[in-house]
Order: sequence, then C-alpha cells, then structure tokens
Amino acid sequence: MKTIQLKYPFQPISLNAKYIQIGIERPHNIPISLLNEPFSIPIRINNVTYAITDKEILEFGNIYGTSTVEVLEKNNPYLIIDLAYETAD
Repeated sequence: MKTIQLKYPFQPISLNAKYIQIGIERPHNIPISLLNEPFSIPIRINNVTYAITDKEILEFGNIYGTSTVEVLEKNNPYLIIDLAYETAD
C-alpha cells in the first residue's frame, strides 16, 4: 500500500489504483468559530462528487484503472488529505 499526503493548496492527482482510502486531518489550531460547526469536505473522484463528513474517511474498492482525485475544498488551510492506495499493477 502506498500513501500520499495532500496539503493546501490542493491540486488534482491521478492514481493507477484498485483500492483507495481517503482520510482527512485537521491538525492545526482551528479558529473557535469553526470548531463546532458540522463540516463536509467535497472530493471528486472520476468526475463524481462525494463528501467526507464527520466520519473523516472515504473508501473505494474494485476501481481498477486510473482514477483522478480532486479536493474541491479550495479555501481550507487547516485541512490535510491522506490518500492510501493499492496499485492496479
């Protein structure tokens, strides 16, 4: 299994994977005004939009082929995206 960590500003990434696990981290000091608000981080995989919510993880299996992962949250410097994946090779 390979891992990649994406940090702000987020750029789209292409992976040749059969399994992808996407997790989020918010390790920085988040302003108190944002701390207790529910959150939803939009992520686009192969032109389909999903959301990571308070469970903080998104998993895909049986993908087989190149997948493009794009974080649609463009203005969140408090966010780190962790991608773990198995290659399709």
